[in-house]
Amino acid sequence: MPFVQLVGTFPTSVVPLSGFGYQPDDIENLRKLSEGAVSKQPHCGDYLSLSFSVAVLDQIESVHNPSLITSKPETSIASLVFREWPTTGHFGTSVARALERNPTSWELYTLASYYWRAVGNSTEAVHCLRSAVYFVPRNQIVIPMLSLLNVLGHGNRLADAAIVADMTVAMNNSLGALITVSHVYAATSQYKKASTILKLLMLMPMSNVLRSVAENYVAAIKCHEKLENALQEQHTNLNSLLDELDSLKELLEDGQTLLSNLDTVEDRESALNSEMLYNYITYSPVPGLDCRLKSDASGKLAMKCDAVSHEYERHIENAENKQIRKGKQLSPKMLEDGVAEEEEDAGEEFDDLPLYPSDVGVKFPSQWNLADDKPNYSDANSPSSTSSEACWKIPENPPSLFIHSDSKGVKVKEFWKIYVKFREGFAAESLVEQRPMCKPFMTNVNIVQLPSGDRLFELYKLANVYESDDDIIRKVDPALREHVQQMIGPLQNPEHELGQFLFTMIKYRMGPTWLMFNLAALYWRMLNMYGEAFACLCVALNDPDGVAYNDIALTQLSVLAHQIGGQLADAIDLAEKAIQVDNSEPDSHHLLGYYLTLNHSYSSAVEHLTLSLELEPKSRREIVQLLRAARLLDQVRSN
Repeated sequence: MPFVQLVGTFPTSVVPLSGFGYQPDDIENLRKLSEGAVSKQPHCGDYLSLSFSVAVLDQIESVHNPSLITSKPETSIASLVFREWPTTGHFGTSVARALERNPTSWELYTLASYYWRAVGNSTEAVHCLRSAVYFVPRNQIVIPMLSLLNVLGHGNRLADAAIVADMTVAMNNSLGALITVSHVYAATSQYKKASTILKLLMLMPMSNVLRSVAENYVAAIKCHEKLENALQEQHTNLNSLLDELDSLKELLEDGQTLLSNLDTVEDRESALNSEMLYNYITYSPVPGLDCRLKSDASGKLAMKCDAVSHEYERHIENAENKQIRKGKQLSPKMLEDGVAEEEEDAGEEFDDLPLYPSDVGVKFPSQWNLADDKPNYSDANSPSSTSSEACWKIPENPPSLFIHSDSKGVKVKEFWKIYVKFREGFAAESLVEQRPMCKPFMTNVNIVQLPSGDRLFELYKLANVYESDDDIIRKVDPALREHVQQMIGPLQNPEHELGQFLFTMIKYRMGPTWLMFNLAALYWRMLNMYGEAFACLCVALNDPDGVAYNDIALTQLSVLAHQIGGQLADAIDLAEKAIQVDNSEPDSHHLLGYYLTLNHSYSSAVEHLTLSLELEPKSRREIVQLLRAARLLDQVRSN
């Protein structure tokens, strides 16, 4: 397909008349229609009136409401398309008279859009392109789609242009489509897509001018991406600094409170033991210090510490001096056992934490010598529980995670806007109780060819058995519902509205397969329907366009594998594969750190949990508690 392009703020791209199949005689006959005729403009709505329809892209906000588009004349079109006409007005008259004779010609509607683009009327251009898309055969659809991309790009509606770009690439990968689409992707920060398309573009035969344009695009994209990454890193560092300042302020307040209670220690021995226990946890490993769990005279288990050499005192003195220089010194009495005031503080500290069963597979070192009548560590508010005992509790269930595609540049809310516009064309009764069923799509999925396919096949069968159990209580997970609210916004009935949204988007294929089926899995997880959720994730993994986003599905599968009673090794394997896809997602490291803690691989768990906090340090209290537990268990094991 012939293609002409000029470089500007947004590149103007058109297909010359020869690209429509016009021969010189055809062009001359079209030109003669304006000779001696009354001047007219090709108002496309006068020739054909179209109601709301997905077939003409009305699900896109700017197409349905073109008044949102900024109008800007593309004066260069005249020299590129209709230089045979003396003026732009003469060209418009020719097209208008031709449409009167042939009101079903997609070529004439597209040429009419060129006229309106040249004079700067985007609303009329969109009306013409709706008609062009309605009549155009699929093998030629790239021509009106390319014109629509230009209208949206010049009108500063880049989010909608990106949706049209996705459709255009899916339908046609011609030269003209690719170079304009790459510009749209770059302008919407989808750098991976833009670079991939430009590299494909440079493999095609093209003029030196276009090759130079493509090479300049690649260089500009790389430069802009580096700049954005640098700014993002600076922003992250600033947020980390602010969080650290807040943390230091809290530590200072806690330290002042603890110091004010210094006189409440019962005796010198309790104070000394509390100090050594604090040093053991804070500065571990500590040479010359031996801490073990022992029973006192009343039979209560408590951690007791003994200094076995002078090396302990020298080590602590050096460590405390370093902490003082950093401004982080705290009183050791925050970990004291047996003091009423301290027990009350510990209870308050953990009041807002979930209570976990004690039998979650964490085995304490044999030297702790736990008796049969040991206190129940599952309750942080138990009379026999202290803040130090609460440090090693491990949650029974994995975190309710869902990696948001927004962090990868794909915003769910944009598809929600498309759906809201789309459903306006349907009767209300057609929107009742629709659910995104995924199992019918499994007929097109060879599950054994997916990552960890053999194990996924067994887990899928287990998930269906679990789902069919009538004794399972179907309760909506509030944490999963919160993910929906964050991605879409407040909903009156999240389960119903999300189900209808996903059913519609999947049925009419109005969004990426990998994204819609990942969201469908989240929907079924909310309802504890794990067999259906598992099927959705298999379909998402099967989408070749979603390979770069497979970590979203793999983390969900990892959580499901654990929840349906699968082997811990399967959950770990799926979490590790998610990290192999994208090593920069904090939730993936959080999930793997949790599983490694259950697997007693404490050192590795600490590494992944620490990395999760470094990637996203804000509002991560759950990870901080788990990290403390893993560190303490790792330190005790090493001793």
